[in-house]
Amino acid sequence: MKNFSFLLILLLFSCKNREDGNKYFDNLKQEIEKKDHSFNKLTNLKKLELKKYSETKNKLYKLSSEYIDMHILSKKENYTKVSKVYELLKLNDGEYEFLISECNFELAIYLEHSSPKLAMQFLDKAIKVEEKLPRKYFLPHLYHVKGRLYYNEGNYQIAMKYFDKALHLFGPNEILFIASMHNNFGLVYSKLGNYEQARREAEIAINILKGKPLKTEEEKDFVHLVNSHLGFYLYKLKKYNECEEYLRPEIQYYLNKPFFYKRKNGVMVTLFDLYKKTNEKRKMMELINYLIEIEPRIKGTENIITCNEVILRYYLELNNNTETVKHISEKLIRLNHQLDEENYKNISNTSYFVADQAIKYIDNKYEYELSFQEKINILITVIFLLLLLISIIMLVAIKNRNKKDKLIFEQKSRILEHNVNMQKNKIKSMHQNIYLKTKIEEDFLKDLRKIKQSNDVDSEQLLRDLYLKVQNLRQIDKKNNLYISESNHENEAFLCKLSKQYPSLTNRELKLCNYFLINLSAKEISSLEGISEGTIRVYKTKIRRKLNISKAESLDKILKKF
Repeated sequence: MKNFSFLLILLLFSCKNREDGNKYFDNLKQEIEKKDHSFNKLTNLKKLELKKYSETKNKLYKLSSEYIDMHILSKKENYTKVSKVYELLKLNDGEYEFLISECNFELAIYLEHSSPKLAMQFLDKAIKVEEKLPRKYFLPHLYHVKGRLYYNEGNYQIAMKYFDKALHLFGPNEILFIASMHNNFGLVYSKLGNYEQARREAEIAINILKGKPLKTEEEKDFVHLVNSHLGFYLYKLKKYNECEEYLRPEIQYYLNKPFFYKRKNGVMVTLFDLYKKTNEKRKMMELINYLIEIEPRIKGTENIITCNEVILRYYLELNNNTETVKHISEKLIRLNHQLDEENYKNISNTSYFVADQAIKYIDNKYEYELSFQEKINILITVIFLLLLLISIIMLVAIKNRNKKDKLIFEQKSRILEHNVNMQKNKIKSMHQNIYLKTKIEEDFLKDLRKIKQSNDVDSEQLLRDLYLKVQNLRQIDKKNNLYISESNHENEAFLCKLSKQYPSLTNRELKLCNYFLINLSAKEISSLEGISEGTIRVYKTKIRRKLNISKAESLDKILKKF
């Protein structure tokens, strides 16, 4: 009986010690948050806990110093912090539920994206511990993260359930977290296609935050995040004016936030789609120019990819610039390979540290199995091969398109060359006809002189000859008129294009361009226009200057482009 009483007293004392220890760590956490995770302040706080441990040899203070160290390492690489988390779990050895809960919570957050299933295991362990405690230290946050894991895997109904459980556990003063849950509701409704309800939840979150003074940058950032979500929902509801009113200020806000490129890109994507829907090309071009400007300063491969995808869409759908599309496509291929390598490295680091620390400190319970790692490797290989296949398809498509463009250009060049040759032949024929007409006219005049000077001439025969020559002259004129009629339409189209692009050209210069187009010499043009060869050369120099043609370039080749 005495032994039983002793054990009961020992058990009650042990429970009281654990409860006191949990409260101690809870107060310590609040103290850390007050110090805003300042390195110097936390270092001094750690020294104070180590001094207590040195004086009392109480394990509680040794744990508290390691707990502070874990928060100091939060600014360093995640895997360094993970190592500290495992050390703290081993040192605690299941004694204080507060540490079990927070350490498993930290591991779940660390593994959220690289290994969601393993993250869920750590999270469930933390929840199991928390639900047994009379006071809930992390439970609403644990439910929040669990809902987020279900949301990430596309299980939106269960995600909503855990977000709702978290909402009902937050205290009335935890306004930011309450607003965050309504924002999460909006995200879920958005995924379910209910954008009207998503809009209402986002507006609830914004109205909650309006009554709270925003003290920290984190709180201000969250308000702008909700605004950007609301802008997206309004876009989906086709309320374009309201959408732009919300998203335009977000661009200005994120201009001074160099590490928020992912959110900025999301706003840019929505605005790009908005301007495309409303056919506001000028605003769209401003967005693209802004993205091109900030792209070299963007941090994170995934954000750079999103930025370049928006730029590619602009050039692919609206600008139709083949060379730029090819350049951005090749860049995206390189970036996707780089992202694969980064993901592989992150997964490898995660696997290494989780497996290594699990073997050392948690009795092999959290050890990665070889099959799991093999599945990860197979998944990475499949993703890599898929991306490679997509890259090859894109390159082939671009190559085929370039080939098609080249064939079209060559075909147009052949047609143009054929038309120019036809015009040359027409001009030559006209020259020949003019020469024949001149000769006939000379003979005609000779015959007239004979009639005038001699009375012995056979007048009847001469008249017949003259009649035939007149008929020949009429035939030559008919041919020339036909050539002129055929050329007029083509010349008008040619001169219209040329004068439109180079309005400084005079009428005389435009007329001479017709002759330069078929590469007539100055002498030939002189005989047709009745002006000196020197004057024609002066005009040619003026035309070259106005068309900005160098001495090495051929004037007739440039004119043929029109």
